[in-house]
Order: sequence, then structure tokens, then C-alpha cells
Amino acid sequence: SYYAGYSRSYVKSALSALDITKSELILDPWSGSGTTGLVAQSLGYRSISVEINPVIAYLAAGHFALNSLSRVQIEEVAQLLDELVTKVGRSRKPYVSGAFVLNYLKRNTPTSLPPNSTRFETPEIVAPEFALGISIALLAYKQVAGYALTKNPSWKSHDASMVRSSDFRLSLQRQISRFIEHIPETPESSMAKQIIGDAR
Repeated sequence: SYYAGYSRSYVKSALSALDITKSELILDPWSGSGTTGLVAQSLGYRSISVEINPVIAYLAAGHFALNSLSRVQIEEVAQLLDELVTKVGRSRKPYVSGAFVLNYLKRNTPTSLPPNSTRFETPEIVAPEFALGISIALLAYKQVAGYALTKNPSWKSHDASMVRSSDFRLSLQRQISRFIEHIPETPESSMAKQIIGDAR
């Protein structure tokens, strides 16, 4: 859940009231957790979502990816996350940092950000596979770290934070299992893009 979110039924009724065709492009300039883009995607509209908070943008892009990537692509992301679980398990370090998790996924996801920074930069369009991987890892990390770190979720607050490696591994395994159960049989055909940046 997202503190500034609103219901999918509201978006569906708003889009219905506009009486627009499927050839229209839906733009959400302050997209938050991506509800408008998700509903537009499910109804067959193309959409572009813009959000300045990178963590929320990646969570939204992860939802879009889950609804648009092929099953093979999604299973590849799950395999990468399983490898992260194994890597953390083999490490003798009792704690894992947010920066380690982020950098691991940046280095190992084929369509990710360049690995030359420790924090999210501002890409034009979020890569779906990376968004799916980092959103699952973020949810697992937040389960362990708790929400006291920040009311407005931001990975910046996690870069220097540390959580017990064993707790993170268990949490990530649970998140992987949870999302594997919800892989759609056939992906949505409509395009849903997520941009991180200032809507101006």
C-alpha cells in the first residue's frame, strides 16, 4: 500500500467518463504508485507515468513489468533474485546493506541502470526487468528494516542501513514465492512506461 494512493475503481470510472478510444495515450504526470498506469494497462490503453520519487516509480514499474513481461522474462528475474538469496547466504557477513542489494541487481540485470553509482540516477524510461527485481528486493528489505526509516519511501534512506542477512534472505524468499504465484498466464498487450523525473 502507498500512503498517497487511490482506488483502481476510481481510475476506471474516470477513464470511462472520458469516452476515449484505445488509440489514446494516457499520461499521469504525478503517478505515485502507478494506479492510473495499471488500470490503463489492464483496459488496453497505452500509458506513460512520471514520478519524481525513484522508489515509488520502481515499485510501479515493477507492477507494469509483471503485467507485460513474458513468463520466461519474469522467471529470469526470479532466478536472479534466487541467486541473490544464495549469495547473501554464502557470505559470512551477519548484515547486508541496502547499497549491496541495489548494486548487485544493477550489475546483474541485463536491462538495468549503469553500475557507476550507488544510488538511483534519473533514467528516461525505467527498464522493466530491473524494476521488477528491485521492487521485489525493496519489499523484502522493507519487511526486515521496517517502515520507521521514512514515511515517504526513499531508497536513499536504505543505502547506509543494515539488516541481518538471515532475516533478509528469508524475507526475500517469501517475496519471490509470493510474486511467482501471481505471474499472469498471458501478459497485457498494452504499453505502460514509467519515467523517473520531475513532471515539469
